[in-house]
Amino acid sequence: MKTLIATILALATVASSALAQVTGDWNGTLDLGSMKLALVLHISEADGTYSAAMDSPDQGAYDIPAQIAVFGTDSLRLSVPAIAMTYTGRAEGDTMTGTFAQGGMTLPLRLVRGKRQALNRPQTPKPPFPYSTEEVTFANTGHLPATLSGTLTLPVPGTCEGKPTVVVLVSGSGQQDRDETLFEHRPFAVIADGLARAGIATLRYDDRGCGGSTGNAEDATTADNADDAAAAVRWLRDSRRFSRVGILGHSEGGAIAFILAARGDADFIITMGAPGLRGDSIVTAQVNRERSRLNMPPISVEDWRATGVCSTSPWLSWFAGYDPAADIAATRVPAMVLGGEKDTQVPPESNIGRIRQLLPEGDSNVIRVYPGLNHLMQPCESGEASEYRDIETTLSPQVLADIAAWLRNF
Repeated sequence: MKTLIATILALATVASSALAQVTGDWNGTLDLGSMKLALVLHISEADGTYSAAMDSPDQGAYDIPAQIAVFGTDSLRLSVPAIAMTYTGRAEGDTMTGTFAQGGMTLPLRLVRGKRQALNRPQTPKPPFPYSTEEVTFANTGHLPATLSGTLTLPVPGTCEGKPTVVVLVSGSGQQDRDETLFEHRPFAVIADGLARAGIATLRYDDRGCGGSTGNAEDATTADNADDAAAAVRWLRDSRRFSRVGILGHSEGGAIAFILAARGDADFIITMGAPGLRGDSIVTAQVNRERSRLNMPPISVEDWRATGVCSTSPWLSWFAGYDPAADIAATRVPAMVLGGEKDTQVPPESNIGRIRQLLPEGDSNVIRVYPGLNHLMQPCESGEASEYRDIETTLSPQVLADIAAWLRNF
C-alpha cells in the first residue's frame, strides 16, 4: 500500500487561471480499505500565475509539485501523467468533492479547506538534546552504486566507557527516509534518541533515491539494499570510532540483518518483524488476509505467482524468490529477534517460529514475541495496518528498553 502512495509523488507545476474558488490549502483522507492515508493540496497564486503542490504527510513527503487544469472558477483536475494518476474535484464553499483515480482504481476523496492538524506523536524527540549528531554520507560502490545520506547520533557524554557500540538502522520495504517516517511516526528517530541516552550510537540514513540519498531505486532489490547497509557498516568500521558495529533491521531490514550476519558483515543483529518464510509465501498470506476481509476465497502461492505480479518490479521478483533460511542458519553473531504478537504483515507464529528453528544456539541470543504489539511494535487492538495512523505510541517503550539493555549486557 505504501507503494501506491509513493507513486503519487511527482512532476512540475503548471500555471492556470480563474482559481479564485479553489486557491488555498485543502486536506482529506484517502480510504484504501485496509489503510487510510492523508493527502493535502496547496493551490496558490502569485502575479496572476497559479501553482499547486501536494503533501503526503503520512509518509513525510511535502510540497510535491503537481500539474493542474481548471474549469470555470470552482472545478479542477490534478494530474500526474507519468503514473496515470488524477484527482478531479469541485469546490463549494470550504468543501471540495472529487475522485482520485490511478491504475484502473477510482476512490472518492473529499477535501476541506484549511490547515491540516498534525497527529499527536508524543515520543517524537524534541530539542534540546543531551547528545550530539553529525550529518554524514557514505558510498555503495557496487554494481548498483549509491551515495547514502544519514545522521550519526553519538551517545550522551559519560554514558559509556571507551569507544561506544554503534547500530545501523535499516528500514523496511519501500523508499523510506532516515526516520522510517510513516503516519507522522518516526520510529528510527525514537530509537536513536533512546539509545543515545543509554550510551549507544546509531547511524540512520535515507534509502537510495530518497531524501538526501542518490542511487537507482527502481531497479534495486533487497540484495542491493543489503549492499547499502553493508556500506554503512564499512564506513563506521573505517572510522575506528566504535567498538562494535551491528544492524537493527525492521521488516525487510530484518532480512537484510540476517544477510549481513551470514556474510560476517555485522558484529551483532537486532530484528523487528523480520521474515522467516520465503517471500512469495509472505505476500500470498497478506493477499489472503485482505481477500478474507472482502469475503473472497484464499489463493495459493502458485495462484499468486500465476497473476504475473512478480514481473512488475525487480524488487518484488527478487523478494518473492528469496528464502531467508540459509542466512538465518548461517548467523553466528549475537542476535536479538523481536516481533509483535498481533503482527498481521509478518505473523510471528510462522515467521519467528521458523527463525527459532533455524537460528543456531548462542549464549547471547534472544527471541521474544511481545503480547499486544503490531508489526510496527506499537500497542494495538487488532494489529491491522488500518490502525497504524490512529495509534499515538510510535514504539513500545518496553521494546526500546529491552534493546538498550541487551546491547549493554552481551
